[in-house]
Amino acid sequence: MGITMEVKLLTEDKGRLEKEGSRYTVFYNTLTFRQNSTIEIEISGLSEGDFSTRVGCTSCTTAKAAKKDENIILTITYDTKNIGNFNKTVTFFHQEQPTIFNIKGIVTR
Repeated sequence: MGITMEVKLLTEDKGRLEKEGSRYTVFYNTLTFRQNSTIEIEISGLSEGDFSTRVGCTSCTTAKAAKKDENIILTITYDTKNIGNFNKTVTFFHQEQPTIFNIKGIVTR
């Protein structure tokens, strides 16, 4: 019995969201050094229950999830002090079931 959830990128001006199998990938538009890189993803269709996030690299990426009305807003920020390509992972857990979000992009000067 799987969870039927809907995932939508709210900050579409910063990139695009694609589903690849059971994973989601956010492809950032090109970021500039020290530019605001915070994105918001809306997750809906989940039943009540615990949720949390885990970040693969906490030195350059932060993530938090918060309940808003009937949905959950996942906020991800990549630290744009690092020039070059990036490929990071954020895992969202709902009732201990993981959903993986890859974030990919490039930071330029």
